[in-house]
Amino acid sequence: MLKLFPQSLLALFYLAVLASAQTPIPPPRIPVPDINGRAITLVKPAFPETAIVVGADGSTVPVKVVVNGTGDVISATCAITCHPLLKDAAEYAALTSKFRPLMRDGVAIEYEGTLLYNYVVKRVDWFAFGSALESVRWFDNISFGPVAQILSADFQKEKELLLSGNEPDTTFEARQQIIADTKAAIRAKLEKEPLWMFDVALALRRVTFWANVGYVDREKMRRALAELEPHISSAPEDTSPQMLEALDKLTKFKIPDDISDRDLMRAILEITRNMRQR
Repeated sequence: MLKLFPQSLLALFYLAVLASAQTPIPPPRIPVPDINGRAITLVKPAFPETAIVVGADGSTVPVKVVVNGTGDVISATCAITCHPLLKDAAEYAALTSKFRPLMRDGVAIEYEGTLLYNYVVKRVDWFAFGSALESVRWFDNISFGPVAQILSADFQKEKELLLSGNEPDTTFEARQQIIADTKAAIRAKLEKEPLWMFDVALALRRVTFWANVGYVDREKMRRALAELEPHISSAPEDTSPQMLEALDKLTKFKIPDDISDRDLMRAILEITRNMRQR
């Protein structure tokens, strides 16, 4: 039987340490908030026609992707909320998409983000659309693409208007005008429950967006909370009790003087977490 002597063990330990020291440590993977904006080729999922029969129309399909140094997608995972009939098509579309490499200190690195696909034939999720539209108003580095994707073919003019905001030479002022014009055009076409959902989403996003900023302007937050109150009295009859209860809690929410911004947003987001459940 072969045996290792102490000198041999010491040599092996030295070689192992040397090998580990020579192995380059990969740089950390960078999260990218608006990964759609880095797409060179964004493949559209070929969702099955049968999905509309089972009530998937209007669904949002989030897919987490990992992009390597050459811009290829090496991993695509549909969220647990993905409809089973939409999952495979969404993941395949993500895997076959192409993105711009991300450079750090002259080195192309891996990065990750979430692609949002929307399976829309006729039914539009007006709450999701309102939230997304208000987000691009506050954050001018977010692409209009995922917002336009939420709309159905019945709103083709509005989709084209939004996508015009992705032109490289679009100024901040022009971007804000596109958003205002889109809001006006959508409101002119909606009524009753869809219009209410759209307006509530806009108002609520003016409350929750502070969670993405890193600080809270408390005076603006108080005004945004107060602006939710009229939506309670104008709510359609079939509005879920959870949503009405959450809106009521938000309008009555008093911001403590000694609460940190982080804890304040935790409290706000806890109220809104399940408000759309029926």
